[in-house]
Amino acid sequence: METYLTCFHDQPYCPFSKEWLLRHTSSLPPEIAFPLVALTSRLPRRFRGALHEDTSDARTFADKAWDLLSNQYKDGKMGLSFLQGTFLMAQVDFADGKAHRGYASVALGLRAIQSVGLNKEKGSYLSNDPEVETRKRITWAFFMLDRSYSASRNYSLSLSDKQFTLPFPSLETEALLGHNESRTHGSLHDGPGKQGQKVDHGILVCLLRLYSLWGKTTEYVFEPFAESSLPPWQTGSALAILESEWLQFETHFADAHRYINVDFKRRAREDPQSRTYLSTWVCVQFMFHSIQCLLHHPFVIMTKLRNFNGNLSATFLQKSFETSLLHSRWIVRFIKEMSEVNFETCDPFLGYLAAIAATIQLEHTGSKNPQIALLLNKEFRILVDFMTELSVYWGNMSVLVSKLAQYGTKLLIISRSRST
Repeated sequence: METYLTCFHDQPYCPFSKEWLLRHTSSLPPEIAFPLVALTSRLPRRFRGALHEDTSDARTFADKAWDLLSNQYKDGKMGLSFLQGTFLMAQVDFADGKAHRGYASVALGLRAIQSVGLNKEKGSYLSNDPEVETRKRITWAFFMLDRSYSASRNYSLSLSDKQFTLPFPSLETEALLGHNESRTHGSLHDGPGKQGQKVDHGILVCLLRLYSLWGKTTEYVFEPFAESSLPPWQTGSALAILESEWLQFETHFADAHRYINVDFKRRAREDPQSRTYLSTWVCVQFMFHSIQCLLHHPFVIMTKLRNFNGNLSATFLQKSFETSLLHSRWIVRFIKEMSEVNFETCDPFLGYLAAIAATIQLEHTGSKNPQIALLLNKEFRILVDFMTELSVYWGNMSVLVSKLAQYGTKLLIISRSRST
């Protein structure tokens, strides 16, 4: 969520007290200020205790925000502030389990953006006007939110990738420092250029490209496997194409953002100014590995091949099994490193990605090898604990935690019975 807020507003959210928020949002239009307080008042505070006592206050601000936004919609006033407020309230709804209204808000925002052409490339985007940058950022923020929650069995994407031809947001440093020169930072549909060419447009652009691939991945996962579909191990299959795009992304991933060069733990401890960058970097790493987790999830592979009539490739199944485990363990690694340096994140979407990794680990905790079972059960607990921490602020996360805890307990009992 912090990445979303950074994308449409040049500064990240500041999760302090309600009073602090009200004082520092007084210069914002009320249709932004009320949603911002409604969303961030549930997040952890550094100077005060738990947030549960303010639940009613958050609802009050959410009600006020909806009144304002509804009146603006009725009057046809759907400008930038309306889009920003709607974007924030969509996240409030997703957090409160009101997904049906959250999906509708995302669709409304994207259609409003499309109706005035903010998603299209045009001459005004070459300007260095701060409002032009804000238009780009709110458009890309909706792009991410659409792919976070809407690409599912029941909700398709509100706006496909091909509709987003606008430039990427400016580099974070340029946006924050207000550089005057006009620059082009590429777009979603740029050609591959030279083989392996690495152009650093900033960590946020890396995340946007991964969100594009995430949207394609979830669509592939939830669409039925037709009889005419190529088996996933065959060249030209849907899985092979997605694998190729994932690998191609890696060849263009600038060395400056790679794990070995970022030195996450040191920077998190010693450089508080890098908080915005590192928050987005963590999202990139989660997303990068989660795409592989989802593509090769044992349940997904089983579902895709359930109605396949031909012979199965045992080598493919084994390799897919190992790939899912490898990348799920990377998610565990990042959670452990974040914990070691007290780097807190409040993005519920990271909790959902952790849940995908946890269900893969769950598959392996029943291993007949007691050492492997013990190790993976420990990693499974790390993932569940991470989600449990998020559930303190996002109630709908507790549903996933409860289900995983139940299945984890059952498998642990089965594993112990086998060892005895």
